[in-house]
Amino acid sequence: MQFCLFTAVELDHLPVKKELVACRFLADGNYYRAKVLDVNADTVKVVYVDYGNMDCATKDRLKPLTDSLKRVRLKHMSILSVLPFIHYREFF
Repeated sequence: MQFCLFTAVELDHLPVKKELVACRFLADGNYYRAKVLDVNADTVKVVYVDYGNMDCATKDRLKPLTDSLKRVRLKHMSILSVLPFIHYREFF
């Protein structure tokens, strides 16, 4: 059985830090796996776990992931580099 994020229901709760969700990327309209970094009243800060870029999204751009999609371990397509002024512990 395939899981389609375009037909999946919206997230029925306010996500919490470190929760894995699907987030619609505005540049191409597709959904990608994302980890919640911070939650505010109207936006959620996420990092796309398979690519490394960050985004601030409204709750209507978030959808739940199935347990099987949460367990998928893909090689990061981004290259982790270290800059002295960024605190990486909040991301990973």
